[in-house]
Amino acid sequence: MKALFKMSFDCGRMGNLEGVFIADTEDVEYLIDNHISVYFGEVLGKHSEISGEVCRDEIKMITTDENVIGIVQEHGLESGYNPFDETLCTCETKDVPDNGVEWGDCMVQDFIDFKRKGIIPEYYQKSYQEWQESQK
Repeated sequence: MKALFKMSFDCGRMGNLEGVFIADTEDVEYLIDNHISVYFGEVLGKHSEISGEVCRDEIKMITTDENVIGIVQEHGLESGYNPFDETLCTCETKDVPDNGVEWGDCMVQDFIDFKRKGIIPEYYQKSYQEWQESQK
């Protein structure tokens, strides 16, 4: 089920990263429960290198009301940072498979789609198939 979420990711003395976005509730649970680490980059200044797990208290479901979600989508009201649109931090995430996919180049949503649904990112399907052939 889709829901509207608000995130306030604590970066210590450097500040917070905030965002309002729409996501699947099961994907949010997977992100939190499986300790998926998000790489935001140098978003708080040069050499800031912000990454880490989004904790349960840093993300709040605002509503699952389809009318509200429709209005947010229709008018482009999502804002700030969406952890699912950021790069997966492979050095801090456990159980990242070595399967022909360079997960460090993928978005968090790509990784969760693979883990939950077995979906390989489109741009890595060829290298994944080659990896599968090499395992035979």
